[in-house]
Amino acid sequence: MLSAPQTTCDPPEADMAISGRPPDSSPAFPPITTPITHSAPSSPPLNYKLALAGSPASSPTKAQQWTFIGEHDLEVGLYNGEPELRISSQLKERLCLPWKRTLVARLLGKSVSYQYICSQLRWKWKPAGSMEILDLNNSTFLVNFSNEKDYLNALTGGPWVILDHYLIVHQWSHTFRTSDKPHRSVVAWVQLPELPIHFYHREVLFAMGNILGRTIKLDYHTEHRERGKFARIAVELDMTKPLKTRIRLDGFW
Repeated sequence: MLSAPQTTCDPPEADMAISGRPPDSSPAFPPITTPITHSAPSSPPLNYKLALAGSPASSPTKAQQWTFIGEHDLEVGLYNGEPELRISSQLKERLCLPWKRTLVARLLGKSVSYQYICSQLRWKWKPAGSMEILDLNNSTFLVNFSNEKDYLNALTGGPWVILDHYLIVHQWSHTFRTSDKPHRSVVAWVQLPELPIHFYHREVLFAMGNILGRTIKLDYHTEHRERGKFARIAVELDMTKPLKTRIRLDGFW
């Protein structure tokens, strides 16, 4: 059985309006703080491969300033006759690190201004830490949080409604494209009724949630065994696959 908590949409307070986009002089998201080191090449002139790999002969880019790029992290090749830049898994992991608490937010069937979506999200989510919002296309926004609790609240506290239109929120991944279907995944609260109390264990509950989709977090009362009527788990469900409605646990349905 799947259920989601209800929410209401009241008009935001007047003092929550914001003036616009962050100034261009400061980055929209926190930079990668790993220090960069360069080893100067001995002699050869700058070529296409060296330019892509970040030769000191060229002006350093922001990406080079933010993270260390090793000698074997970037490789230029051909794919079906077209140039291809291959990125090592280690570099990809470092590049993705600042985005680990980032959500993709899509407003379905409605276009709104960047200023309006910012004021609405700050009013609804009331983040304790910093929250930076990046405007993409197709009424899609990236929202980066400095605080883990703020991130989980936005991800699991819905459904969220703006101007009578649903705001779909899901986790960012390095494969995300704005052309992806907005209903590909959704976070829902799953209830497991009559679960024996000895199964109210974090690892057991996470494993059960992962059978249904991908476990995001446990309900507070479930995790602390304060209520035994049912266990409640927030799970990211893949809407392109058939929905599982029950789990067989240790020989019992």
